[in-house]
Amino acid sequence: MIKENCLSNTLKLLQYKKELNVLFMGGSVTDGHKSSNPKEKGWPKLICNWLSEKYGAKVNEYRKSIGGTTSYYAAFRYDKEVSVVPDLFFIEFAINDGYAKYSYDFITKTSETLVRTALKANPNVDIVYVLTFDRSVKTRDYNSLCAHRDVAEKYGFECIKLSDTFYKLLENEDKTDEDYIPDGVHPNDDGYYRYFEIIRDALDKRLSNTVIDGDELIEKALPEPMTDYYKNHKLLTAREIYNDDNNGWIYETDGNLSWLGNRYDGILSSTQVGSKFIFEFEGTDLGLVCESNTDIGKISFKLDDGEEQIIDAKLTYSNPKVIVLSDALPFGKHKAEFTLLEEKFKIGALFVN
Repeated sequence: MIKENCLSNTLKLLQYKKELNVLFMGGSVTDGHKSSNPKEKGWPKLICNWLSEKYGAKVNEYRKSIGGTTSYYAAFRYDKEVSVVPDLFFIEFAINDGYAKYSYDFITKTSETLVRTALKANPNVDIVYVLTFDRSVKTRDYNSLCAHRDVAEKYGFECIKLSDTFYKLLENEDKTDEDYIPDGVHPNDDGYYRYFEIIRDALDKRLSNTVIDGDELIEKALPEPMTDYYKNHKLLTAREIYNDDNNGWIYETDGNLSWLGNRYDGILSSTQVGSKFIFEFEGTDLGLVCESNTDIGKISFKLDDGEEQIIDAKLTYSNPKVIVLSDALPFGKHKAEFTLLEEKFKIGALFVN
């Protein structure tokens, strides 16, 4: 159940401190993709502007969204990329986790890891889940949406399902969803404003009904975990995983590094077919984020004495590709072997738990 005062710390900071740090993590819909000005017309900026105007406070926006990515990647990159401790944290990964075809159990695990990571950094942070949709699901409670909503309800967080209100409003308009989400998933400027209105109204209702007594912030009481969430997870950049023994794989820091290389100040790459990169780790889980594009090829991946997997990163557009390489291994030391099969390959980071 959602706790009535789940945004009490936010309200106290707005009313007494007059300053609020707001973090947004999500996919392309949080990034403002397909708007005419993502930074200004995306729903995160509009929410921050509204909070600032309504409460006469300084509201600082920290948008850490990446198009096409998932809660799995977010859980691992939180500690590496979130440099400012947020007071209010918006999470939006339901639709992308669905596109990734993650199971309900896996999503609850990654979602729970993300919120517990945020709460470890700031036990006072208020969290809001924003559940997005596309034209194929509309108001249906699809699998990945249910997983995130269940985590939100377990922890008592505000949870806003956009589609129910969005399609209800359409009933009273001479418009269709194409007028707001032309490609079926990414809003135009009018669509982002509509999303903002739905989120704003939900927050306004919650904040208006919140009762506070003084300015002392309340630490969140953690419930018993829903899952065996990642407890020792970390993101290792290309610089951190590179070693001189990997002939044919190089650590690039200059030239055209692309989005991924620039994000992590370098990239691990190879253009020599047959070259091998060895990575040894201790833990239970391994994943990676790599570059994908028309000129990116394939690698094989082998863990310990297991079967060989083929990873194909060729796409018709440039986008980070996130891959779960192993999940829930027996704890211990493991050896991962990557071999270039064709063209070239670029690894931005590995995820280890």
